[in-house]
Amino acid sequence: MYSPNERIQIHYPETSLINSRPKWKLREIIVRKTRDLVTDPLSIEDYLRRPLIHRGRWLIMGTDSQNGKLRQFYLSTTREQYRPVPLRVGVYEADSKRPAQILFRPFEPTVRDRIVLSRLVTRFAGVSHSEKRIGVFADDLRVV
Repeated sequence: MYSPNERIQIHYPETSLINSRPKWKLREIIVRKTRDLVTDPLSIEDYLRRPLIHRGRWLIMGTDSQNGKLRQFYLSTTREQYRPVPLRVGVYEADSKRPAQILFRPFEPTVRDRIVLSRLVTRFAGVSHSEKRIGVFADDLRVV
């Protein structure tokens, strides 16, 4: 995986909405942090902020060298690694890096499935237990 301060070049779409056709733009990114959505899933609230974007297992947080802004890039949304990745909902035990239980079926990157997923996880928003947490993760065990 990428290291902090590493410079990478990727082709990223101008918009990452799941129902849009990608128009690729070459970007040079200075990696700040890498996040694995399997071991560090999205909270329900984070998912609900932008439910209709392409997501994948690996999220790169980095500075776009063209405009100097800190941005986030899902690797499975790049032209180099583009592929549809379903999302899952898991129950994570405290300090666990893998879901102890998977809820529901996989949700494909379609508007219909993401709306269904949003409705289902809304029930869990704001619910918190010290020993367990609900998270949305990418069902992609491919190692990069």
